[in-house]
Amino acid sequence: MKVLFLDIDGVLKDDNCFQYETNHFDEYKGKSFLLEDKFKILSEICKKYDLKVVVTSAWKCDISKVKSIKDVEEDNPGLYELHSLLNKYGIELYGYTPDVPNPGKPWCQNMCKEYDIEAFLIEHPEVTHYVIVDDVSENDIYTLQDHLLKTKFDEDGLGNGGLLPHHIDDIKEFIKPREEVIPENMEDNPLYKKIKYSEFNVKDFQSFGLFIDVGEVKIHISLSFDKSTVFYHWYDEYEYQRGVLHNYDEFLDLLRYFNIVDDKENIKKLERKV
Repeated sequence: MKVLFLDIDGVLKDDNCFQYETNHFDEYKGKSFLLEDKFKILSEICKKYDLKVVVTSAWKCDISKVKSIKDVEEDNPGLYELHSLLNKYGIELYGYTPDVPNPGKPWCQNMCKEYDIEAFLIEHPEVTHYVIVDDVSENDIYTLQDHLLKTKFDEDGLGNGGLLPHHIDDIKEFIKPREEVIPENMEDNPLYKKIKYSEFNVKDFQSFGLFIDVGEVKIHISLSFDKSTVFYHWYDEYEYQRGVLHNYDEFLDLLRYFNIVDDKENIKKLERKV
């Protein structure tokens, strides 16, 4: 089975749409301004390449409340409109990616989409090929960017963006077989293992990595599919940052940045315990 992991803002809505929504907010309050011409393109893509849709957008963050189409209508008008338009254009909704327990405030729970997609792939071995349609930066989905058809809010400088007719042909190069997702044996990576058993109150979330609480800041340490690369992600109420850790000193530099470690002597004392 082949699936299309679908974002909404920047895919089914573009900059013109957002400008109109902003300028007419009071008049059209409660509507989601999804663009039907985007659904027509999405429908053609799904039919041409035999794809089913899995929603990755932050719109689905409250999906745990949704038990039926009636609940969708009552609790989330945007999701109801999405359901209605998918049905109208014959697009099969296969499901939603789960919200992997990311640190941070509720607004950034959906910021690490690659983990949500990885979790969906682990839970759904029937998926053989997939593509991601999103306006997200390639740097935000390091391990999945070969599958990413990247859209833009404004592609032509006139506010037109999201899914466009040329994407119907462009998308075929991004529909690729799934990689082997390996959630076990994460400690095979020596740097990851050293961080896990350090003295910095690291919490183990098993398949989805390590977490460190630093007041308002949450640090997430994770691995790539092949366990060769260690990533860090940190969140607070206003910001999200991501990067790669090449060695243990860079991990200590990250902690020093947040004043978890304040001098070399403290580092030496902690390292003696490891």
